[in-house]
Amino acid sequence: MQSEHPISLYLENHVPAVIGSDDPGILRGDISEEYVKLVRRYPFVSYSMVKDMIRNSIKYSFIKSPRMKQDILKGLERRFTTFEAMIKKQQRTPFLV
Repeated sequence: MQSEHPISLYLENHVPAVIGSDDPGILRGDISEEYVKLVRRYPFVSYSMVKDMIRNSIKYSFIKSPRMKQDILKGLERRFTTFEAMIKKQQRTPFLV
C-alpha cells in the first residue's frame, strides 16, 4: 500500500533514492516494471525525478572505480538526450490515420 512506503518522505527531504526490482528471480519482475509501478502509484513523481533516481542507481552503486561510474553516467546522459530528442520529434510529427 502506497501510504506505507516512505518514498514521499525520502523525496521531500532530498534523500537520494533508487528503485530496485523485487527479487526478479522469484517474482519475474524487472526494473522497467518497477518504474512503471512508481509513476502509477505516485503521480507527483516527475520525469526529472525518475532521471535522478536512475542517476543515483549509478552514483550509489557498488562500482568501486570512480572513472567507471563517470563513464557510465556520461553514457546515460547521452541516452537521455537521444531519448528526449526522439520524443520531442514525435510530438511535432502529426500521426497519420
